[in-house]
Amino acid sequence: MKGIKPLWVAVFAAVALALLWGAESAYSRFGVEQPLKQAIAAVAPGAVVENHSEDTGKRVVEVSPVLVSDLGEAHRQLNKVVRQHLGPQAQVRLTDNPDEASRKLWEQLQFPLFQGIDTGNYTEMKKQVDAIGAGAAPVQADITIDDENVYLRIVNGDHYLYRIVPREKGGDRR
Repeated sequence: MKGIKPLWVAVFAAVALALLWGAESAYSRFGVEQPLKQAIAAVAPGAVVENHSEDTGKRVVEVSPVLVSDLGEAHRQLNKVVRQHLGPQAQVRLTDNPDEASRKLWEQLQFPLFQGIDTGNYTEMKKQVDAIGAGAAPVQADITIDDENVYLRIVNGDHYLYRIVPREKGGDRR
């Protein structure tokens, strides 16, 4: 019996690696990405989905561009779908499509928004945001809140700006 030839070992190793890489690639595409995109399309029809990893190792799914009527509900549903498919460390980013008027209104709304988060006085924050938003017609601003975030949605025709700010300051410290 002759010894094992190094050429055959190298060929076998190359074929095995190619098969493993192909299987992983197929699983990633057909077992994870396509079902994820289908689930996101059910929540946000017409959205473009980009799935990537950041330097921190977290998986990030960017959903763009899609105009939603309730930013908080859309964010919660998308987070649920993404975490079901990619695990609890995955994050969702909703990209927006702002114009100059939306950006200017955002600049005006930052102060009451961050002050409300810092002090925990969300009722006053909402009043101030509504008052500033009413003076910015035809641009519309609405703000909602849940246990984790404050959601600001600014809409001007086909342009929209989304801000999701964590509630981690002031009145929320316990």
